[in-house]
Amino acid sequence: YLLFVKILHLEIEQAYHPSVVRPLRLGGQPIKEQILRKDILVYFGLILSIFMVSWIFTITVEPDSTWTDHGHQPEHKLIDAAGCVAATLNNIGPGYGVVGPTKNYANFSAPTKLLFVWLMTLGRLELFVVIVLLVPAFWRP
Repeated sequence: YLLFVKILHLEIEQAYHPSVVRPLRLGGQPIKEQILRKDILVYFGLILSIFMVSWIFTITVEPDSTWTDHGHQPEHKLIDAAGCVAATLNNIGPGYGVVGPTKNYANFSAPTKLLFVWLMTLGRLELFVVIVLLVPAFWRP
């Protein structure tokens, strides 16, 4: 995350000062590989995209009864859905609100549970491993 923040800061600075050249430093040591900057931005961009799509899917697919059956208000749906997606994508188990530390994912619909299983697998195996498994060229001899 530290590298991501530093790279993002350098990229933003480069956007409004294109002639400025600043090396990326970590612990006082310069990091010379330019490809590393792009790889980290692509990784976090993919994670953010997967999070947003999963969050929107959870919000649209789940009925309000998922929240009201647990005694929560439907107004908390946006925050609770983000907590569910973050908890499953990062493999941390309990989330926020409807899937808090004393609750579980039992009231969610089957499509949302499948999404959460996919997110847990993606979070456990890491993003690029799953992407490589989905590329047809990987399976050819």
